[in-house]
Amino acid sequence: MKQKLIILFCIISCNNSTKTNSFETFNAFNIAFFSDSLFQQTRILLPIAFKNPINYIPEGERNLNENNSDTFWENSNLKFSNIYTLDTGNYFIKSEIYDTLAIQTVGLKNSGLFSKFYFVNRFNKWYLKRYEESVN
Repeated sequence: MKQKLIILFCIISCNNSTKTNSFETFNAFNIAFFSDSLFQQTRILLPIAFKNPINYIPEGERNLNENNSDTFWENSNLKFSNIYTLDTGNYFIKSEIYDTLAIQTVGLKNSGLFSKFYFVNRFNKWYLKRYEESVN
């Protein structure tokens, strides 16, 4: 009887540790996010904070916060191009990856134009939380 309990305990412990330790790496997520538009739609947290120097979101689809620094995109039809097909002679990609946050900067070399993607890790899955376009 004691051996059966030990075996049962080991089976339960092994199954639980597999479930809690399963996580999505940022690199695997990032490739899927930019190459699969359907996957991309499931991994954008809405409303998404959006900031750009020239606000081109249609008036009826934006919502400014109190200090007017961010626009919040509430539609789910945002689509981002595949950054991995960009000409690396003209563009750069820089990634800063932490435990629960990843910041990815994509820009046109020697132009001051770039975009920043802010991804957060929730329950071991990555999601886009904020997007910025900037000109230096």
